[in-house]
Amino acid sequence: MEIFSFDFDGTLCCFDQQNNSLMIKNDEMCNLLKKLKKQGKKVIITSFRDPIKENHIYQKTALKTRFLIQDFLEKFNINVDSVVLTNHTSKLPFLINNFVDVHYDDDVAVIAELIFSNIKGILVTPKIIKK
Repeated sequence: MEIFSFDFDGTLCCFDQQNNSLMIKNDEMCNLLKKLKKQGKKVIITSFRDPIKENHIYQKTALKTRFLIQDFLEKFNINVDSVVLTNHTSKLPFLINNFVDVHYDDDVAVIAELIFSNIKGILVTPKIIKK
């Protein structure tokens, strides 16, 4: 079974310039993720985010400038097999350990890191919403 991985910030979730926040769904990438799931592929989210900050208790005290990943998935009815938070470390070991075949990311450094692995990296152009 092919395994696909998606970055979250800047890949599935767009930057809203007016509100200086990551609060807008990237329809193109979310539709691709849903299509892959419908085809029976395994899909994971691999994010640099810090697991400690990815909870509702922390979020209540922080600025509301981004979705919690789980809230985003629920709001937009997106089903994934797992969410991996790397705590600001390289995604490569996590992608290898999860046997990922293809990873989508808006960070060129992440894609470059995949060049010498067996993982196909696809660079996503981050969308900036100007309202």
